[in-house]
Amino acid sequence: MKELKKMFKSMVGGTTATIIFIMVSFALDQFMSAKISTGIALIIGAICNFFMQQKAFLNTTKSQGDHSWKFFVSEFFVLGSSQYGVGYLLDNKKDAEIYIEKRFKNIKKYEKYFNTFIRLFIAGLVFIFVSFPIRRYWVFAA
Repeated sequence: MKELKKMFKSMVGGTTATIIFIMVSFALDQFMSAKISTGIALIIGAICNFFMQQKAFLNTTKSQGDHSWKFFVSEFFVLGSSQYGVGYLLDNKKDAEIYIEKRFKNIKKYEKYFNTFIRLFIAGLVFIFVSFPIRRYWVFAA
């Protein structure tokens, strides 16, 4: 039960950070390239996420040296994975659009949200396969 509670708190923190990431990147898309806005928004989201994950796993928001450096090392891999995934799909936008259009017929009317959709997709994959396992079993391991 404790593990589920930690996972739930981690998911809430991660979801909040993801919402911040999506909103900031969407706003910055209006002023700069999608890759740069993604990078800036990832950093802002990571800072917010640091405190939320500490609260989830350690029940405190006070910075602790050992956890801090581990978090930021892990965040390098998380942000790198996210930036790579989003960058890859942006570089292969036409192929991704063809793939998506085959599965979702009405997707064309949401084309202006393509960057947001791929950011959410990549964020979900990175959370499941990179972020949660690293944080749970290395950064905040008891």
